[in-house]
Amino acid sequence: MLSCNPGGHTAYQDTFVSDFLKFYPDPFALPNSTWDYIVQFWYLDLSPTDSILQDCYSVFGPEPRLPSCMLRSYLLALKLKVTSITVWCRMLRETRKGKRHPATLPVLLLSFFP
Repeated sequence: MLSCNPGGHTAYQDTFVSDFLKFYPDPFALPNSTWDYIVQFWYLDLSPTDSILQDCYSVFGPEPRLPSCMLRSYLLALKLKVTSITVWCRMLRETRKGKRHPATLPVLLLSFFP
């Protein structure tokens, strides 16, 4: 199935805000270092990646992850100095299941969409 991102970067920002506020009703309790990552990725518009790679996707199969989401996740892993994709995937999985320390959650939420 072809990837499609109808909302672009604005949809990512809206999704992040709604998910973020579910976990952190008082966002000002987070440390400044966390906010540095949040602000940096907030303005990083990777939506052109979706249109560039549109032709690389097949019309068959399950709905894929958006290329911009996968790239954002990879860039965030590099920024956090996680060099192993296996470790990064485990961190994301644990965060989604609620097993991860809450302090890492806001940063890892940056890579979730949708």
